[in-house]
Amino acid sequence: MAKAVKVIEIHSGEVLFSCDIADIDKAYDYAEKMESMGLDIKIDAPSCPETLATTLGASSESIDDLREMIDEEIKSHDITEGLGCAVCLPGSDLKQ
Repeated sequence: MAKAVKVIEIHSGEVLFSCDIADIDKAYDYAEKMESMGLDIKIDAPSCPETLATTLGASSESIDDLREMIDEEIKSHDITEGLGCAVCLPGSDLKQ
């Protein structure tokens, strides 16, 4: 469900904690405790567009397509990839 926030141990992929997006602060608190114990953690939280699409009844395939499009859009603006964008053209002195 796209409204769930998950705290995941990176190496095993095990979900250590899960909560509703309304309680995302609890997930961050839990992740901080796990990191202080030496675990490598990632937080998987739905984006705003993903939450909207889920609320409107989008299929899981459509949600996957949306995630891919968002990732591609973000990557297209990544100046470390040498691609740049209208604001941060490759080779410019403009730093983000």
